Amino acid sequence: MSRSGLCQWAFVGWLCALEAAAQAPPGASVAARVEGCEGLSAAEVRRSLRVELRAHLVSPDEIEPGTTRAEARCDRARRARLRVWDPVTGKDVRRTIDLSEIPEPGRARVVALALAELVLASWTEAVTNPRPAVAPLESTAPEPERSRVRELVERRHPQLASVDRVRGGVSATAQLRVMLESPLALGGGELEGRLAWNALELSVAAGVVLASVDRRLGSVLVGLADAAAGIGLVVTTGAFRWRLTARVRVGYGWLRGSADHSGDRGGFLDGLLVGPEAVASVAAPVVWPLVPRLDIRFGYVPSGLVGTVAGEDPVSLRGAWLTIALGLDWDLR
Repeated sequence: MSRSGLCQWAFVGWLCALEAAAQAPPGASVAARVEGCEGLSAAEVRRSLRVELRAHLVSPDEIEPGTTRAEARCDRARRARLRVWDPVTGKDVRRTIDLSEIPEPGRARVVALALAELVLASWTEAVTNPRPAVAPLESTAPEPERSRVRELVERRHPQLASVDRVRGGVSATAQLRVMLESPLALGGGELEGRLAWNALELSVAAGVVLASVDRRLGSVLVGLADAAAGIGLVVTTGAFRWRLTARVRVGYGWLRGSADHSGDRGGFLDGLLVGPEAVASVAAPVVWPLVPRLDIRFGYVPSGLVGTVAGEDPVSLRGAWLTIALGLDWDLR
């Protein structure tokens, strides 16, 4: 299969993963069940609970791994025994409330409010203590659900977002880099390491891109091995993770010309390339810890390499360039 064909299939696969993420629930998932509560509407409890939590309510009969379960059971003394099973923090919490003095029309609202407080109290630990000293056995929620819970808690309590949270990761991407001055397209790959503290992220990367340019009298092999380091911001919204990063890229480039029939051994040109780079990235945490990712990168090399070919356009590693990269993040927590 040709290089362009591989790129097309890789792009289609990444889009499928992105679409799966877009169809994921818009928020943290909760299943609510109400039993034995005379004169109390289960549908009204669920509706009020959804409003209070701003979460995605699912049917108690269609629970998936990672879904928090909330339950209210009433007895003849009109006491409601509340229970929450939280797979995000691995807790099973309970509370009993008295409904005997609450007018019947308001009982559903009171039960929903009490359940919401119990759920949020449990979820808050996902932000304030994301790595317990002793890991709970029941903490089985997948990472995308944990991210949605953390986002919901931090949105309701912005003061908690300042809690220090360090995390890291590595990435592997296939990239197509276009030198806009030539124009010249180079293909290759890159590895990246990341270390984040809350929304601030440091990154280092290293990779290689290559191209072979045909000319009337021969060909030119173009190569660039480079590394980059920079700092950026990371924001998670729903099923997507967005990055904006500023980096400095340093590399070693070379141009090697070869003639077809003239017997000329061709020329060789190499040198150091340095320039700024801006990266915009979106990732979709579909199956943790592997996260599909798309990068758009723009950079500039003020002083690069220019290979001249008699009677034809030069081959250049200089000026502005644009990179499209597809790959996978691997989150380390």
